[in-house]
Amino acid sequence: MFYKQYKLDRFQEEAIKAIEQNHSVIVAAPTGAGKTLIAEYAVEKHIESSEQIIYTAPIKALSNQKYRDFSRDYGDKIGIVTGDVVINPEAPILVMTTEIFRNTIFENVERLNDVRYVIFDEIHYIDDIKRGTVWEESIIFAPQHINFICLSATISNLTEFSNWMRNTREKRIEVISETKRPIPLEHKLYMQGYGLGWLEEFKKVQRSANKGSELKGNPFGERFFQTRQPSRTQVMNTATTGIEELEGEDLIEHIQLKNQLPCLYFSLSRKSCEEKAVENIERDFLKPEERKTILDEYDELCSRYGIKDERSAKDMRELVGHGVAYHHAGLLPTIKEVLERLFTMGYIKLLFTTETFALGINMPACSVVLDSIAKYDGVEFRYLKAREYHQMAGRAGRRGIDPKGFVYACINTEFDKYEDVKKVVSGDIERIESQFNLSYSSILNLYEKHGEGIYDISEKSLGSYQNAKAAEQKDLSPKTIWEQKRNGSMAEYRRQQIKSRLDLLCEFEYINDDGLTPKGKITSRIFGYELQVTESLFDGFFHQLDPDWINVLVMAIVFESKKDCWYREMDKKILNPIVSGMSQRMKKIIEREKALGIDTPLKELDTNLSTAIYQWGKGCEFDGLGDYTDTPPGDLIRYVRQATDLLRQTRRAVFIDDEILGKLNTCIAMINRDIVDAERQLRVR
Repeated sequence: MFYKQYKLDRFQEEAIKAIEQNHSVIVAAPTGAGKTLIAEYAVEKHIESSEQIIYTAPIKALSNQKYRDFSRDYGDKIGIVTGDVVINPEAPILVMTTEIFRNTIFENVERLNDVRYVIFDEIHYIDDIKRGTVWEESIIFAPQHINFICLSATISNLTEFSNWMRNTREKRIEVISETKRPIPLEHKLYMQGYGLGWLEEFKKVQRSANKGSELKGNPFGERFFQTRQPSRTQVMNTATTGIEELEGEDLIEHIQLKNQLPCLYFSLSRKSCEEKAVENIERDFLKPEERKTILDEYDELCSRYGIKDERSAKDMRELVGHGVAYHHAGLLPTIKEVLERLFTMGYIKLLFTTETFALGINMPACSVVLDSIAKYDGVEFRYLKAREYHQMAGRAGRRGIDPKGFVYACINTEFDKYEDVKKVVSGDIERIESQFNLSYSSILNLYEKHGEGIYDISEKSLGSYQNAKAAEQKDLSPKTIWEQKRNGSMAEYRRQQIKSRLDLLCEFEYINDDGLTPKGKITSRIFGYELQVTESLFDGFFHQLDPDWINVLVMAIVFESKKDCWYREMDKKILNPIVSGMSQRMKKIIEREKALGIDTPLKELDTNLSTAIYQWGKGCEFDGLGDYTDTPPGDLIRYVRQATDLLRQTRRAVFIDDEILGKLNTCIAMINRDIVDAERQLRVR
């Protein structure tokens, strides 16, 4: 079978056949295998029908990319709805973040009456600790007439997951699995000071290097050897077992000499990405005519996005002129998009990026480098999961261009242990586990419909299913017994969590004997920071404050300071009347949450960005915000967009209060402007 001039692989044909029969389908296939083509077929099939199809993505960057891709082919038949952007929301094909889809289920389920399919790209995100519950809630609570197309590269317990979906959706779901990559990958470990090899070579090098030495400390803290290590020559003489010498002075030169550019170099911190890009600026990646072409293209794109005079765009230009760049969430969204376009065109030969670049964005390279197999996950340093390693590695190899992709994982022969490395690069992909954990707004929506039956509804979670199936087994292995106990305790735990949240909602008058109170109804329409906003509304802050100060209050609700950033403080005499009452109110609620044993309690107000958001609302230029904070531009824009999204949600929740509606419209217009305006960016072609 051919589609879009491609001869389809077996798994693609099977998936399309299932879609033709109006079945749901789960497709597990390696990154780069062509899963997106299945989604595109479903889109094309339904675009001329009276039925809608929704494409959801885990991150806004992927949502935006899909909107652009589909818009090029289908024009105004495509719409997008995210927290930042609403364009053509009645279109037959809608691109959304998964959160928006979940919110629609609770807020306006009739809006989904004509939806035939929902596509979940990167469905394994259901395992994400912070956001996985959104996918689980979407599958459980979506109307039964909706079919799903679930796409993933990494589901190890695929049978269990698909059986849970069948049980929950009560309809036929086809499961299609493909393990072969169309472009094979060659994996190597880069042992600095020794060369290239794989696990056996690493084991022998480490054994020789550590002979007579005892490793002290831990892999991520202060580490040292009790005795002096043997020299590299001694080690190499002992372990001359297939280690490949580098061509050139270092790994990047080796990749260049081997004609394995372009290269995605994953470095697991923003600072490291920037430093490494600067360190490599003098490499000769581009011919003179290529340099002129890329700079002309860069300048044209920057002019198109209105950022040519931005300080960060000027800084990046010098790197781009050498075929080098860096990409991370701290950059202006428009600069990230310019770089993504240049990379797709083949102009950028070496891109240093954080791991978020691996999440679905369709920008493969010939080779991939992982600067480390460990990361800081926001709590502690740990080794990568096998899923994370393969997600990044999967970006290597361009279909139709490269006969093979190349993956280099950099390891520390002194401190990285063989078993840990093996688990990362060749271990089994981790199981998908339930992260079901209802928010306050989700609980209120479900309580309004089901009352005390909310506990029965929660039993539909993946965790409850896993526990029930484990209990049915007779001959249990020790591992299965442990998993059963864990799943059972987690199911019960998520059930002290729903009850505790319900108790708190009753105590603070969101629920009474008649159901949801006016406070509860408002809260049920807001997803994220819902209690903070509702308490502010009912304590009169939105009536009393001018739009300038409403923006300051809303930013304090969404913002979280970073220790390594500087903020110009606002005069306490001015700020305290705005936020002190609300701050005390939230502390009281947080104290009750802790007393009730509620995990992930609400965040307190954070006023460190108050001066910056106040000045931005007054018309300050974006570059001028550097006088008030050194927060990276991308983070700054993200927080202003979050504040804008929360203002929009509040506007929908209080639509019958004309006074507040007028203020909220003014608030949004004041801060959602210029470079912050995501919709303006998305409309640029």
